[in-house]
Amino acid sequence: MMRRSVAPTGMPVIERISKSASDTSAFHPGAFAPDNPTVKDVLSGAGGSGPHRALVVVDEGLARARPGFTRLVEAYFAACPGL
Repeated sequence: MMRRSVAPTGMPVIERISKSASDTSAFHPGAFAPDNPTVKDVLSGAGGSGPHRALVVVDEGLARARPGFTRLVEAYFAACPGL
């Protein structure tokens, strides 16, 4: 798995991440819409399941198909303090 982030210099940083755990993946249209509380509720542990972490993966195909998707995800998490 590759992770892309931005260094303080503004240059992209790409890292290879290995993982051997079993996780649940979820796909939902509109999941990161500003008025959709689903992701926030799941990650904050609504219902007593405790707080959770998320890894949002945007592959090249998704980035090409939805050019603003990465900014949408970043804005969603920026608007949800504590996640």
